[in-house]
Amino acid sequence: MTELGLQIYSHSFSVTSYDGIEVIFVLEGIFFAFAIFLMATGLISLLFYCILKLISPRRREKYYVLLPLREDDDPSAVISAALEKRNLLGESASCEIIAVDCGLKKETRDFLDNLYGKTLMFSIQSPDAILARLRLN
Repeated sequence: MTELGLQIYSHSFSVTSYDGIEVIFVLEGIFFAFAIFLMATGLISLLFYCILKLISPRRREKYYVLLPLREDDDPSAVISAALEKRNLLGESASCEIIAVDCGLKKETRDFLDNLYGKTLMFSIQSPDAILARLRLN
């Protein structure tokens, strides 16, 4: 028997008997699998964060990290990576990052000052200023 160009057999679905329930069950399964994926990703991220907190040492005293900045490297990426690592470890109150200007152009130095100038516990200094600071301590 042919109906609207389709051959319909007794063991196949017909256009008139299809009510859309199968599509709802398939979409429900897809949404459920996606929700499980998101929950598993969140649990793994939480586990990694807890392990990182457990194995990272706690420092009570203030310490400094010196970053040499050169023009041929990407100074913004170097600074951003150091700030992210410090913040990830929860050391933003005890770790001061000092970026040492090792041959930056004036435009690059001004750009970095504008970009990171108000960041707490961070400064960009010349090598002479670092030596003067060490002599005072």
